[in-house]
Amino acid sequence: MHYALDQNELQQLRNADWTAEFPGAEVLTTVFRTDEAILAQILPRPLQPTENPILGWDFDKIIIAHGDLIETNAKERAMAAWKKPLSAS
Repeated sequence: MHYALDQNELQQLRNADWTAEFPGAEVLTTVFRTDEAILAQILPRPLQPTENPILGWDFDKIIIAHGDLIETNAKERAMAAWKKPLSAS
């Protein structure tokens, strides 16, 4: 689980006066309550479809962070790669 805390919240946590003790425990179960108001504040807004999808752009190269540079037939190769995922939507 990942928590995103600001500096003030982090300092409050560091200054908290508590220590969890579970002597002799064989099983420990933790229950979390989801607060909708807090989730609305910390989760990003849902993505909205773009009016100009990337495959509608005019491009001739694809530069991939982890992979081969595509310098020829880039648009055709992108269309072929995305054909199946796009047909499912």
